[in-house]
Amino acid sequence: MIDVIVVIVLIAGAVAGYRLGLVRSLLGLAGVIAGGVGAYFAIPPVVAWISAPEWRIAGVIGTAFILVTAGYLLGTTIGRAIGRGVAKAKLRFVDRTLGFVGSGVAAALVVVTVASGISTLGVAPLTQALASSSILRTIDGIVPPQVSTFLAQVRTAAVTDGAPWVIDALGAPSTAPSIPTVSTDSPALTAAARSVVRITGTAYACGITMSGSGFAVAPDRVITNAHVVAGISEPVVEVPGQSPRSGRIVYFDAAADLAVIAVDGLPADALQLTDSLPPTSPAIVAGYPFGGPFSIAGAEVLAAGPLQLISDGAVGTTRDAYTLAADIEPGNSGGPLLTVDGQVAGVVFAKASTVSNVGYALTMEELSPVAAQAPELTAPVSTGACSA
Repeated sequence: MIDVIVVIVLIAGAVAGYRLGLVRSLLGLAGVIAGGVGAYFAIPPVVAWISAPEWRIAGVIGTAFILVTAGYLLGTTIGRAIGRGVAKAKLRFVDRTLGFVGSGVAAALVVVTVASGISTLGVAPLTQALASSSILRTIDGIVPPQVSTFLAQVRTAAVTDGAPWVIDALGAPSTAPSIPTVSTDSPALTAAARSVVRITGTAYACGITMSGSGFAVAPDRVITNAHVVAGISEPVVEVPGQSPRSGRIVYFDAAADLAVIAVDGLPADALQLTDSLPPTSPAIVAGYPFGGPFSIAGAEVLAAGPLQLISDGAVGTTRDAYTLAADIEPGNSGGPLLTVDGQVAGVVFAKASTVSNVGYALTMEELSPVAAQAPELTAPVSTGACSA
């Protein structure tokens, strides 16, 4: 069914591009993108407002359709006025031909953008339906990773201030460190990447969506940050190359910022844990920055030990953590800090608020006790408010 809809959209986009011409098509596309961005931020409040679960999917689709259509109509209306100059210059055939090609490509990008945006809502039936589309997978495979990452950045651009993954810490570096070059193409890291998952969900009580990373720590068990699943009752877990699955939270500790998700039939091997890393050690950050494509990058441990977090100008929670020279972005939260041989040495949880290239990860002092009990955790637990 999804593939049929995608084909119709692609054909309609190309035909409309020929009919309207390149100028009007480009402005129509700009309107569609603006409407899509608006829909991404409008859908969570709409879903929170709809009390009946059976109507929420209809609410998601209806909101997206109205805003995207409104953006398209506004863009083409503006383009109509500009396009009159093209007609007077007797370039109509060239304009239409370019419009046909350009709109076909643009329609494919819009389809992928809207589909990925809906997937990040963490609504299991929608995510699973989109993942089943062979045409979407083909288009997504053609789109350069840089484009997919940019589109994901656009979706998360407005959620930085006050976010739980941006922190101040006592004794944090005052200048930006350089991030080391660490090889990430070893067989061990390639194997470890298959057990790093993307986690999405909607906290309906306050109308926000969350996206983060996690990793398999035991059969059918995933560890992530508590703030990734705060306020979410049924997160969606995506293993690379596999169909998305619904999970349930069976452990939640806001103070330590750790959570365990039980996922029946999780198609991922548990990663091997190791000891905490000492300062100056090379490391690897793996996850899904901005909720986009999988990313793996080098890092260095600058310090390890008790880390005092600053909240509202006062010293608050203390966690045993690494201070890292690393590029940490929203969506990396909950992903593993790996050794160069693919073992888990910690859990990424935040970036510094005032200094670039500084991130933070929980050490094994925090992770090991939770990982040890993860296989035995079965009962769902409360995930509290919308941010840990």
